[in-house]
Amino acid sequence: MIQALLKLLGVRSTFIYLGLLMLAILLPAVLLFKYPPEAWAPAPSGRSPKSSPALREYTPGEMLRTPQWFLIYFAFTFAISTILVFAAQMKMIAREFGIPQGHFDLLLILFPLGNGISRIFGGAVSDRIGREKTMVIFYLLLGLSIFMLVSFGTNPAVFVIFVFLCALLGGAPFALYAATIGDYYGPKYATTNFGITHTAKAWAGFISGWLSGFLVALSGSYKLPLIIIAVCTFAAGILSHPRLLKPPRRS
Repeated sequence: MIQALLKLLGVRSTFIYLGLLMLAILLPAVLLFKYPPEAWAPAPSGRSPKSSPALREYTPGEMLRTPQWFLIYFAFTFAISTILVFAAQMKMIAREFGIPQGHFDLLLILFPLGNGISRIFGGAVSDRIGREKTMVIFYLLLGLSIFMLVSFGTNPAVFVIFVFLCALLGGAPFALYAATIGDYYGPKYATTNFGITHTAKAWAGFISGWLSGFLVALSGSYKLPLIIIAVCTFAAGILSHPRLLKPPRRS
């Protein structure tokens, strides 16, 4: 729809109509939001004890004094840099790998679809096996997908498959860390605590934006920044291992 509007109306009018459409849908929708009753608690699920709800409510200051939060913050930064580099620079990456326009147009649909499904899929998996194990599995597979893309991405079908896999795995951190912050530090201050944690996206933007651009200018190829982001993703998987990432002491 956006592509059609751009061709028909130009950039300025497209922004105006999209903004009006968002206002028409979102403003009435927020009126439907309702908080659950104050004493409400979620039903027990199959998640691991390490991901079970905190017995204590941590204020933002108390959260920032726990070493676990710094592991979460760095892993969050590394994990989402993949999704951001493709969201911002997928067209230039596809051009370097010689991807035909038809395959790229397909990715314009598949990438946001995979990104959205990833948040539901990752959340559902983490409810069953635990947040930490899910992060390790997703991040190692994500790093492997990037390496496979760099190695075999000149084949258009392979490029589409592995970029879609990156989206399918790379969107999950946005759901996983929101849940982890609630699990580790309690629901009372969860909005503020996750808001602070979400600033990791700015650093991920630095990695996927300025740093990637600098490395492309230096090397003449997107392969170098993609390899570095893959290494960062593997590092996020290591930092998220249950032996390293554990809930704060529940006193």
